[in-house]
Amino acid sequence: MSSLRVLYIGAQEEFFKGFIPEELGLLSELEVLALGAVFNFGLQQEYFLYQSNEMRGPIPKSIANCTKLWYLDFFGNNYLTGPIPREYGQLVNLEYLSFEQNNFTGSIPSELGNLTKIKYLHLGFNALEGEFPVELASLSELKFLNVRNNFLTGSFLTVESTSWSRLEKLFIDGNNFRGAFPRAVTAMTALTILYMFDNDFTGGLPENLGQLANLQVFDFSSNHLDGELPDSLNNCTQLQWLQAGDNNLTGTLDPLRNLSLLYLIAAGNNNLTGTLDPLRNLSVLISLFAENNRFTSTLDPLRNLSLLESLYAENNRFTGTLDPLRNLSMLISLFAENNRFTGTLDPMRNLNASGSSATLGAPPFELLDGTFWRAFEIGIPIGVVIVIGVVIGTLRTMPCARHWLLHTQDFARHFSKGRYGVFNEPT
Repeated sequence: MSSLRVLYIGAQEEFFKGFIPEELGLLSELEVLALGAVFNFGLQQEYFLYQSNEMRGPIPKSIANCTKLWYLDFFGNNYLTGPIPREYGQLVNLEYLSFEQNNFTGSIPSELGNLTKIKYLHLGFNALEGEFPVELASLSELKFLNVRNNFLTGSFLTVESTSWSRLEKLFIDGNNFRGAFPRAVTAMTALTILYMFDNDFTGGLPENLGQLANLQVFDFSSNHLDGELPDSLNNCTQLQWLQAGDNNLTGTLDPLRNLSLLYLIAAGNNNLTGTLDPLRNLSVLISLFAENNRFTSTLDPLRNLSLLESLYAENNRFTGTLDPLRNLSMLISLFAENNRFTGTLDPMRNLNASGSSATLGAPPFELLDGTFWRAFEIGIPIGVVIVIGVVIGTLRTMPCARHWLLHTQDFARHFSKGRYGVFNEPT
């Protein structure tokens, strides 16, 4: 066994338990030690949260003696505990290192900054605390960094610049990071995915955010950011997924006017103003969350967005009729209560659901005078929700082909942990 070069156990789930032996440190020729559930190198760093092993206890410091390792993975054991050994900073040939989805505690060792060949570093879904070590900012080969869902505090980056020019995916969400938006991020021009939601960042977004021209997914929701969306965001023409909700943003949606690849915009629960006109040409838009803002004017800019499936427009100052939605045959969810709409529900008559030919099965000529709610079943395969006006009382659940129509508050609670619950997040 002393000449063993690769040790990979695969996903054994509950059939593989116990402690990791110190004797592994005697395998001096070892290059790959994969004690996680998935061999992930060379993939798109996908998540396999349904696969796991059940090894437990602390991980041995002796593994630091296996200096030929380039791949070291503890992913998805769930019960591994204790601190990450500082000795692992001696594994200078590592290109892939994962502690993800365990119960490691303590701080991130600054000695990991010695891993100058590292490309993929997974630290997410643990109980790590303390500040992010500045020593990691010099890892010039880094392509993927994940520290999501820990208890990290302080500023994410206390340096003005990093060596992360190759970094493509950055996940820092679900921590307690605070302070201003980390400005060093704007120089990471290779970034395609940036998740920083569920933190305590404050202040405005940087004016040079548009330098991230390769960005495809950007989620900074559930922080305390304020100010306007920077106009340079218009340069992020590859952006497909934007989540900006639950902040204190002001200004308009005008910086989105050229982002023709956007299929999700989530900007609810801010102080945004202006109209939806900047979205008029976003022809692949599937879901728009604009609730609880101060938007005005009509829904006319949405008239030709033929792929739109979900529209959350409640608690704004929209006016006019629902006629712009008449031909949006893909629309399956509409929340529009507490606005200033007039007219009738007739434009909703012919909306389809999942290709069903079934049409609106309720009287279409009720006035939208803000004094009632109404929810309709429109299709057989999928429950279609339309809520317009002021909700009065409790909306009882109604069977809809084994789906349910829910009161808007129940709907929000149901999806509160699902990042709006419309799509799976890209990874």
